[in-house]
Amino acid sequence: MKYSRHWMVAVGAAFLLVATSLGTTCLSFFVAPITKEFQYSRSSFTIYYSLINIVAMFTIPLIGRSIQKYGIQTIATVGGIWCTLGFIALSVCSSLVSFYIVGALMGVFLIGSTTINAAIAVNTWFVAKRGTVMGIVMSASGLGAAVFSMILPSFIASNGWRKGYLLLSASWFVFTVPVSMFLLRNKPQDLGLVAYGYSEEAARKAKSSEVGGVPYSEGLKTSQLYLLVFSGVLMASVGGLLQHLPAFYVGNGMTMLQVGTLMSILSISMIGAKVLLGMTSDKIGLQLPLLGVIILSVSAFLLMPFKSYAILALSMVFMSFTFGFQTVLPPLFTGKIFGQKDYAKIWGVVGMSGSLGTAVGPPIWGMVYDITKSYYTGLIIAPGLIIIGGLSYAYALKTGEKLEVNSSD
Repeated sequence: MKYSRHWMVAVGAAFLLVATSLGTTCLSFFVAPITKEFQYSRSSFTIYYSLINIVAMFTIPLIGRSIQKYGIQTIATVGGIWCTLGFIALSVCSSLVSFYIVGALMGVFLIGSTTINAAIAVNTWFVAKRGTVMGIVMSASGLGAAVFSMILPSFIASNGWRKGYLLLSASWFVFTVPVSMFLLRNKPQDLGLVAYGYSEEAARKAKSSEVGGVPYSEGLKTSQLYLLVFSGVLMASVGGLLQHLPAFYVGNGMTMLQVGTLMSILSISMIGAKVLLGMTSDKIGLQLPLLGVIILSVSAFLLMPFKSYAILALSMVFMSFTFGFQTVLPPLFTGKIFGQKDYAKIWGVVGMSGSLGTAVGPPIWGMVYDITKSYYTGLIIAPGLIIIGGLSYAYALKTGEKLEVNSSD
């Protein structure tokens, strides 16, 4: 098939997103059992998760440059081995300090070698249907989370949280190292190919490196870049609730089976949300999908104070767009505003905003709980932050048109 290699790369990128779910959604199932065993406060324990993202915030720009220099395969392989060892290390932790140290070390590669790597792979290998492919690839994290949300809670209950981390370790290795070896390739030009959907003129320019876009040095001077970073921090900090959802549901009287099914509803819905966001961005642009995310996200938080299982299930469907947005639309916003010339480097900078927001989000949500003994204050504030973040994204996209980035695709 003419484009078989392109689709193999897309499948490989999707497997990297399955691995991502192991280091995001799946870690939430460890909060309750570990804090109960060691009598940690939830805010102090989830700092280890924050450290993963704080370190990632600083390393993602470096990884963006490294991918441009060394390639997708190398970074995916190194990150796969590194984080496999990290999950093993978490399984033997016995103090807050040890959790913090391991979390910081895992942050070097956990996000950069999976989510960032996958976004760059899609952006490099696809022009036509880029949004659709991005949505499908990023939805794989929802598929992984859905499957493991049904397996992990009962596995931890039966075998303990330490073996739970070992299960994640083995799974992480499977979804990263063999994938990088057999499915991923750095760029189509290395194989005498061009990105899917390039016209003849675009292909000629691609082969001669005449790629349109804003140079990295110029991009760092634009207000649009910092608007994207600001918006990403706000949206991701709100998304920090993800680490507290199981504990929130348990506190609301839900059984572990109900908690697992609610998290699975969120994860399965996230698959559809990401694909829908990607497809609609190809069809109608980025503004309307962004508006839809704002409306559904605000609605989700307004429904969460209810204790009805049916209403909470509906809120998880809406919430899937909150979390799904963060990995699908921001890389598309970045490409639309800045073009492809130095995409990997610029996306490395913009992508770190998600890590910063994810770093500060969980402990803030934990602090809200520790102070008020509930999460409801956070549920009141979150919709306002979503609206501010969404409007900032929209303004960045609107004013970004003035950059006149008409890239070759």
